[in-house]
Amino acid sequence: MEYTISSFFRDLSSIREQTFQPYTIKNSFLQSGMFPVSYKKALKKIRYYNKGKHIAEQPETVQPSGGASETHNVPSIEEGS
Repeated sequence: MEYTISSFFRDLSSIREQTFQPYTIKNSFLQSGMFPVSYKKALKKIRYYNKGKHIAEQPETVQPSGGASETHNVPSIEEGS
């Protein structure tokens, strides 16, 4: 049996109903480290999807609305081994 683009579009609404469940969406945010915020989980995902690139800690200066500057360690992606 051949699955064509028209077959895909015919099945798309059913696929969406089965895929976009509250559990699936919440679990995706949890596993990505986006919510609740998890620096370690987020870096793990970045490293997984950017294999072959080096993730380095580099300080970045942030200007809050109050005018005082603060320094935070923010990960950056560098080309390399």
